[in-house]
Amino acid sequence: MNTTEINKVLTITEEVVKEHAPLILKELGLDKDNDGILERISVTSKVGEDVPQGYCKVRIIRRNLLGEPVYIQGTAAIDLNPLAFLVRINNKGRMKMMPKFIRSFLINGMERYLRRLMTFVLAHELRHYQQYYTGLYFEKEAHFGGASLMPYSMRWCEKDANEFAKEYVKGAFKR
Repeated sequence: MNTTEINKVLTITEEVVKEHAPLILKELGLDKDNDGILERISVTSKVGEDVPQGYCKVRIIRRNLLGEPVYIQGTAAIDLNPLAFLVRINNKGRMKMMPKFIRSFLINGMERYLRRLMTFVLAHELRHYQQYYTGLYFEKEAHFGGASLMPYSMRWCEKDANEFAKEYVKGAFKR
């Protein structure tokens, strides 16, 4: 992938964050009451076999030995990795770039599609932030010490974040 393609993907994603993050927080009821998460959303050029499109990381503590974990205010951060959409894992388990014509089509011909994808990822990760910030994650997710006990596809937090993101994108791109 050339530098121009990389810069365009990163720029598009930064524009998505600037435009949609405040709107998503408002939709989540966190436009006024949050701990500055907007300053901790990063767009990265990371790419690798184990690099997700987005990730919400938080730090938690327990109030006592057996107590429920609690999110530590101000520690959440979100990484968006848009280049992860442009790679695939081959049948040998190795990472390969998508063919040039697909990358070019996605970046240049289908910029609107790339914006939708990154808006979905942003909304999904901000929903995870809300789950931690409000304590819903610890209330609704089967977990031990803050880590989910469920397989990824069966986690309440993932289903909830996907549903929220899907509805947000549907409304945001109606126009």
